[in-house]
Amino acid sequence: MHSRHLAPVLDNAEEGSLLDSVYQHGDTMFNVPQMNRIKRELARIRDAHPDLRTSVEVLEILIDKAVLDRGYLWISGD
Repeated sequence: MHSRHLAPVLDNAEEGSLLDSVYQHGDTMFNVPQMNRIKRELARIRDAHPDLRTSVEVLEILIDKAVLDRGYLWISGD
Protein backbone atom coordinates (compact mmCIF):
# COMPACT_ATOMS: atom_id res chain seq x y z
CA MET A 1 0.00 0.00 0.00
CA HIS A 2 1.25 3.44 -0.83
CA SER A 3 1.43 6.18 1.78
CA ARG A 4 -0.93 8.29 -0.35
CA HIS A 5 -3.72 6.15 1.13
CA LEU A 6 -2.45 5.82 4.68
CA ALA A 7 -1.20 9.33 5.44
CA PRO A 8 -4.49 11.21 4.90
CA VAL A 9 -6.38 8.66 6.97
CA LEU A 10 -3.88 8.93 9.82
CA ASP A 11 -4.10 12.72 9.62
CA ASN A 12 -7.81 12.42 10.39
CA ALA A 13 -7.60 9.79 13.15
CA GLU A 14 -9.25 10.70 16.44
CA GLU A 15 -6.85 11.54 19.24
CA GLY A 16 -6.26 8.47 21.39
CA SER A 17 -7.45 6.02 18.71
CA LEU A 18 -5.38 3.09 17.50
CA LEU A 19 -4.84 4.82 14.17
CA ASP A 20 -3.56 7.83 16.08
CA SER A 21 -0.93 5.55 17.63
CA VAL A 22 0.70 4.66 14.30
CA TYR A 23 4.32 5.72 14.47
CA GLN A 24 5.01 7.32 11.09
CA HIS A 25 8.80 7.06 11.41
CA GLY A 26 9.00 3.50 12.68
CA ASP A 27 7.09 0.25 12.73
CA THR A 28 3.62 -0.32 14.14
CA MET A 29 1.92 -3.71 14.35
CA PHE A 30 -1.72 -4.57 15.05
CA ASN A 31 -3.26 -7.94 15.98
CA VAL A 32 -6.73 -9.20 15.05
CA PRO A 33 -8.67 -7.65 17.97
CA GLN A 34 -6.96 -4.33 17.30
CA MET A 35 -7.73 -4.55 13.59
CA ASN A 36 -11.41 -5.10 14.38
CA ARG A 37 -11.32 -1.89 16.42
CA ILE A 38 -9.50 -0.08 13.60
CA LYS A 39 -12.27 -1.06 11.18
CA ARG A 40 -14.72 0.83 13.39
CA GLU A 41 -12.35 3.79 13.46
CA LEU A 42 -12.11 3.69 9.67
CA ALA A 43 -15.90 3.71 9.34
CA ARG A 44 -16.06 6.89 11.43
CA ILE A 45 -13.36 8.51 9.29
CA ARG A 46 -15.15 7.52 6.08
CA ASP A 47 -18.43 8.97 7.39
CA ALA A 48 -16.81 12.23 8.48
CA HIS A 49 -14.58 12.59 5.40
CA PRO A 50 -16.24 11.22 2.24
CA ASP A 51 -13.22 12.37 0.22
CA LEU A 52 -11.17 9.64 1.97
CA ARG A 53 -13.51 6.84 0.92
CA THR A 54 -11.06 5.23 -1.50
CA SER A 55 -8.18 5.37 0.98
CA VAL A 56 -10.35 3.89 3.73
CA GLU A 57 -11.47 1.10 1.41
CA VAL A 58 -7.86 0.22 0.55
CA LEU A 59 -7.06 -0.07 4.26
CA GLU A 60 -10.19 -2.13 4.91
CA ILE A 61 -9.19 -4.62 2.20
CA LEU A 62 -5.76 -5.06 3.79
CA ILE A 63 -7.26 -5.48 7.24
CA ASP A 64 -9.84 -7.99 6.02
CA LYS A 65 -7.10 -10.10 4.46
CA ALA A 66 -4.95 -9.98 7.59
CA VAL A 67 -7.91 -10.91 9.82
CA LEU A 68 -8.89 -13.77 7.50
CA ASP A 69 -5.32 -15.09 7.68
CA ARG A 70 -5.30 -14.55 11.47
CA GLY A 71 -2.21 -12.49 10.92
CA TYR A 72 -1.00 -9.04 11.75
CA LEU A 73 -1.06 -5.66 10.08
CA TRP A 74 2.45 -4.28 10.07
CA ILE A 75 2.92 -0.66 9.10
CA SER A 76 6.51 0.25 8.33
CA GLY A 77 7.35 3.92 8.74
CA ASP A 78 10.01 5.95 6.97
